[in-house]
Formats: sequence, structure tokens, C-alpha cells
Amino acid sequence: MSKSPQTRPLGPAHLRPITIEIPTTWSPEQALAVYELLDDLREKIWDRYHHTLQDLLQQQLQSPRHR
Repeated sequence: MSKSPQTRPLGPAHLRPITIEIPTTWSPEQALAVYELLDDLREKIWDRYHHTLQDLLQQQLQSPRHR
């Protein structure tokens, strides 16, 4: 049995885009908890890697493909 085009892999797993579904059934409290978690995660990543991230962002801004 052959696979239909819809179920065929799109390439290597590590190159496939990640789709994250956000439930429409979250309560406002649940949505806020997730939002705060992501905000805390962003802050902790920035605290640890801000110098590297700043350098990378600067390189990307100077790249011809971002102009």
C-alpha cells in the first residue's frame, strides 16, 4: 500500500517545521500561566546568552538577505 501525498514525510525530521496548536479551551488563568512561563524562559535565556544573542542579531541585521 503506497502512502498518499498528504501522509508522505516532508524531509528529515530535524528540518520539518514545528506546529504548536494552542487550545481554544484554555481558561484565562491557564493562558496567563503559559504566557508567564514563556516570559520567564525568555528572560532566563537572555540572562545566560545575551552577549551571544546580541552578536548574532547584529550579524543578521547586517546580512544582505535582511535588507
